[in-house]
Amino acid sequence: MMKLTGNLSPQFMHMRKRKQTAAPSRGTTPHLATPRNESPRARALRHMRQALIDDRWLPGERLPTEIQLARELDMSRRTIRAVYQQLEIDGQVVGMGRAGRFRMTARVAPSATLQAASIGLISCFLSRTVKLQPQHRQWESVTAGIMDASVHGGRPILMINSNGLTADRLKELLHASLLGLIVPEPWTLPEKLLLNGLRRFRRAGIPVVVGDPSDVYMKYDRVLIDHTAGTRLAVQALLARGCKKILRVWTVHNTSWIQQRDAGYEQAFAGTDVAPLAALHVPELHQRTLEPDADAFHIRSRQYAGFLIEHLRRGKVDALLLTSDSDIFPVSAACRLCGLRPGEDILLAGFDHYWSCCWERALEPVTPFLTVDKQNRDWGEAMVQLLFDRLAKRLPQQPKIRWIEPQIVFA
Repeated sequence: MMKLTGNLSPQFMHMRKRKQTAAPSRGTTPHLATPRNESPRARALRHMRQALIDDRWLPGERLPTEIQLARELDMSRRTIRAVYQQLEIDGQVVGMGRAGRFRMTARVAPSATLQAASIGLISCFLSRTVKLQPQHRQWESVTAGIMDASVHGGRPILMINSNGLTADRLKELLHASLLGLIVPEPWTLPEKLLLNGLRRFRRAGIPVVVGDPSDVYMKYDRVLIDHTAGTRLAVQALLARGCKKILRVWTVHNTSWIQQRDAGYEQAFAGTDVAPLAALHVPELHQRTLEPDADAFHIRSRQYAGFLIEHLRRGKVDALLLTSDSDIFPVSAACRLCGLRPGEDILLAGFDHYWSCCWERALEPVTPFLTVDKQNRDWGEAMVQLLFDRLAKRLPQQPKIRWIEPQIVFA
């Protein structure tokens, strides 16, 4: 090692003195500052976690959108999306697709006090593992309406995933003494399992609201979509357009909501000089695939053509009323196979208002004349309001039904 000799410069002596002064003495522990990650993502994550601790949003309440939060924190939307994804992984936030993100309620062992002040929501569309198709995304809006109305009413939601729900788990919920229970889509559970559980709730005096028109739930309060009104409005709009030969094409039959639609169809013709047509029931179609499949689409189109050809030829029909929006595209292709131009020679009317999200659009780029929007968010809010009215004893003892009237959307 080289040894320094001679006189040291004043600058060097000053640096050496500072270094010696800064060194800790023996027997003492130096104070080391904890490193702090100041990246935009880390700062946004700290901000959101603190906001959740401070109860800026109540359990079940909708959180700001990515754009709103990005503006508030002056950060990129990509950063905010990463923060929300981390909060979902942490179990603090639940994403409901286009309905938005919501603050999650306690996922395990919430206190009896919290449960007793909560409204139970049983749904299969609460899991991140469920891949929603366009026709099922309506349930995101239903759930969003339920959450909004619950929070505004001062009650948190205890969310219960119906996937894997057992009789024992239903008994546990009964012992939790919930304020009430909402089951918007009971068809996702085994009927016997659910009915047995709901009977126990009724005997315990815990109100239940169901979103299904089946008579097996007639002993419970229900909020239902008025398919009669929705179909009547759709047919009246077609009649006003000049259509006189409107054919119903049902892929489902012997259900209460199809019976409602048939009633609405008949009502629309009452008082007119136009004669209604008998409904066409199309049984056992090739199953619609959830992922794009051109071969399956063409099979369905040709099957539809086989059922429709005798009605389409020689101008026997000028409009088709379909079961749901996903039927619009194979039926449109079927019309072309029969020599008709959809939208010109014949009008197509759907139901459920999700046609713009269907993968079949890429194969058959048609636009329906109209579709029926079931007002799903209003449906969810009405379930909560009905439950609140029942809890406040504003209703007669017998079960109550409230109807949600759909709206027509011209595409």
